[in-house]
Amino acid sequence: MNMWVYHIQNYGAVVDSSYHLFLDFVPLAVETVRDVLPHDLHLTTYPNPFNSATQIEFALPSTQRLSLKLYDVLGREVAVLMNEIQTAGRHRFTFDASGLPSGVYLCRLEAGGMAQTRKIVLVK
Repeated sequence: MNMWVYHIQNYGAVVDSSYHLFLDFVPLAVETVRDVLPHDLHLTTYPNPFNSATQIEFALPSTQRLSLKLYDVLGREVAVLMNEIQTAGRHRFTFDASGLPSGVYLCRLEAGGMAQTRKIVLVK
């Protein structure tokens, strides 16, 4: 996808006692944006804090088995959200936590010998 960056040049002219403004769009640079595979594991959640449901996004640098689990603050496993092979790239899904009590939870993604943990807050 190409993104154009424009510089707006304006100039005016007096014609028949009235002033006319002309705008000229001049491209300064072209930036090519590609959907590039991530270089490392990435995990985000939003909104956070949330009420009953949140979006969990993760990115994988290569196709691999991953484990996505939810823990309480004492380190007890509360739920296994995913335990499967996923393709490289960005993924997103909605996590419905309406069956859980309000509180602070840890969302942990493990894949390919790497791991990331995010604190999420459920407020009812």
